[in-house]
Amino acid sequence: MHRVLPVKNIITLLVCTFIIPLNLTLSVEAKQESSTKKPCIVTWIELTDSIAPISISGEYVTDTFQEGLKLIKKRQYKAAFAFLSPLVQQNDGGAMVLLASMHLRGCGCNEDFERGISLLQRAAESGFLPAYYYLTLLYIWHPQYKDFIKAEEIARKATIKDNGYCCSRLFERWIREGGREEEILVILKCMLNLMRDDTMRSSSEIKENLRLLTGEGAKHHLLRQKIMGIISGYINSEIWAQETYLDILFFDKKYLECEEAALLLIQKETTTYPYFVLAHLYSEFIPNKQQEAYDYATTGANKGCIRCLWLLIDMFSNPSRYAQLTKKTPNYEEAYKWLLVAADADSTYHAHILLSKFHIDGLGCEENLDVAAYWLEMAINGKSPYASEFIEELENRGRKETKVREFLHIYELRSKSMKN
Repeated sequence: MHRVLPVKNIITLLVCTFIIPLNLTLSVEAKQESSTKKPCIVTWIELTDSIAPISISGEYVTDTFQEGLKLIKKRQYKAAFAFLSPLVQQNDGGAMVLLASMHLRGCGCNEDFERGISLLQRAAESGFLPAYYYLTLLYIWHPQYKDFIKAEEIARKATIKDNGYCCSRLFERWIREGGREEEILVILKCMLNLMRDDTMRSSSEIKENLRLLTGEGAKHHLLRQKIMGIISGYINSEIWAQETYLDILFFDKKYLECEEAALLLIQKETTTYPYFVLAHLYSEFIPNKQQEAYDYATTGANKGCIRCLWLLIDMFSNPSRYAQLTKKTPNYEEAYKWLLVAADADSTYHAHILLSKFHIDGLGCEENLDVAAYWLEMAINGKSPYASEFIEELENRGRKETKVREFLHIYELRSKSMKN
């Protein structure tokens, strides 16, 4: 049985999505793409005995790849050679990677690092892009063949072709397993270089990995300072550097410095992000400034900042968090007003779920089940991840509330008519 979430809990869930961590960006195109992909198969291969197994997934896990890997894991190396060699001749990147792993580890043959590297290079050039990651990994972490210059060269080349995959995976691995400072700086330089190319996937992916480092805590404090030094050269001209700079100050709990930096960036008018940072700081972290929080959130929202929109919605729906501003009284009329703006501006369709909820219960607007059904239908068509959970909650409520049963009936009839 599903527990019914009151509107303030639903909004808190949505605000956590948009406000924590800072600067989270989502794209509806990415959602639509993921909804049509086949289930992602993830498997693991060992390149060398000295480096932990690495994952491979998605389109690269073909039937032939799985068959070759199965033979290697069963230590049937002669059969694996016989199976993989013709595929290598056919320029099969996956077969090259598997054969490379055998040469690198000396499985069923003499250990031959040069042959393994050659096969990985061919695999990358054939379009098997994860091979760039494996190559860079070897040159950074292999005890015998460390070469940071080569690693940086390969990672830099990879960023042109693999849209950030190589650098992101290396960075995640370093965060997970640790390593020396010079190792992460190889990756970091490439990541920061990639940030200058404003492609949606690479930019958002690299930002999230930078955030892993900046939010990790005291053990990465010195590295955070080094990152600050690196990005300082980009702050005047690059939006991503400005936003990362604010994030680092925030995660280091340097709230007054973060406030000062955000105020300076507002004068540059290059990004709306400082409005959100100031609103967020004033609402919870710097005392006696909740009116300023509202003012900056409103200005940012009017300038098109989605995060500011959701902060405003949270302010008026969860008044206990903003007592100085709201006097602990919900103002659903204001929340509803900003939800309508969010429905037009935000491509994630979260606002549509809440608009449906508001119209069912008459929160800040008229109780109108037809309008509520319209907003829910919009959310489902937009593939909102909260739609199915919301319907389950309504079904649970419908056991006790006639109004909700009536709404579900209206929605069902509307859905059937649309299909016909």
